[in-house]
Amino acid sequence: MFFIFSILVAVLAVVFVTKCDVNASPQVNVIAHMINTPRAIRWALEQGANGIEIDLQFEGTRPIQFHHGFPCDCTCLLQLLTNRNNRCGALGEGCSASTNALEMADFLGSSEIASSRLALIYVDAKLEKSIRNYAEAGANVVKLFNERVLARGYRGQILLGCLTILQSDYLRGAQEEAVKSNFSDRYYYTIDNEGDNAYKVWDDSLQLGTNNIVYSTGITACLPGTFYKAIQYSLETKAYAAVGIWTIDQESSMRSYLKAGVDFILTNRPKRAAELIGFDNIPLPGSALAAKPWNRLISELSFWECDCSYYYRFTGGGCAITKMAPPNHACYCSYKGAWSCGGQTVQCPDTEDHFCRKPDTSKEACLLGSGDCNGYF
Repeated sequence: MFFIFSILVAVLAVVFVTKCDVNASPQVNVIAHMINTPRAIRWALEQGANGIEIDLQFEGTRPIQFHHGFPCDCTCLLQLLTNRNNRCGALGEGCSASTNALEMADFLGSSEIASSRLALIYVDAKLEKSIRNYAEAGANVVKLFNERVLARGYRGQILLGCLTILQSDYLRGAQEEAVKSNFSDRYYYTIDNEGDNAYKVWDDSLQLGTNNIVYSTGITACLPGTFYKAIQYSLETKAYAAVGIWTIDQESSMRSYLKAGVDFILTNRPKRAAELIGFDNIPLPGSALAAKPWNRLISELSFWECDCSYYYRFTGGGCAITKMAPPNHACYCSYKGAWSCGGQTVQCPDTEDHFCRKPDTSKEACLLGSGDCNGYF
């Protein structure tokens, strides 16, 4: 009888655990907005945030200081009405708070931060048009964080953001520098100020050659704009490492975006966001962002399928790549008859080959796929 009772208890326990897993709440990051001093970082962590957003200014292509400047969210009526509960009132720093880039990087690489729950550092680049080389600026940011933050023990991830598609060379330069180091998997990239322009952001993000891409959009907390369609589109791609919204301070808006399924909320009121999400549902260092595997992306998204077209001259004809394969894959071109060709994304026979790591539409990339490449003349 005792044996039967023990089995029954074990079965019920399995059912209970399974049910709990199925009904488990999603993990959502709380990113505190405009956290440009060590004092502000400590405050954000005390409020329950697991992420911070910091505003990086440049001198030429060199990171010089973390500073937002005027105007900012602290200058609007909404912040005055919630003064006790937002960073503007609690810290009294307003728009002018700033910290030297090296000093801030050293603090982020300190043992205090390494032992904290800080899981995500969102570096929002304030790139002026006078910066002639965005790619060099991006590379310099990665060098700074590699040397002074990651190499010193920071356990979380770093999200590098630029405002517009026109500045995406900044992300490209950062990504190319990151792959030279041991920390490439810790960096994520986002174009974060294109409003509802979600499709073009998606298309441009894919050109970075990494699956560590994040979608972020929004507007100052001082204005009532919403971006539900852009967020929904980006969630439906099922390809981003995370999809998030900024800057959300009203509880009703937080609830709406959480219901939509966002992976992070950027806010001046991290404590309220953390309370709505639940402190146990906020990711710890190492689990804030999770890139989708290339194989899963390719199987789920037709976008990743390469394509080939037929080309003919008097000496003959054949196929050539017209839409390249995604990074770390090759394109297999095949003749379909009636002067037409098709393409299929396949595994590379040599994963160390340059055209595997960085595919293009060249004949060399086509030959790597071992298909019909007779359309090149």
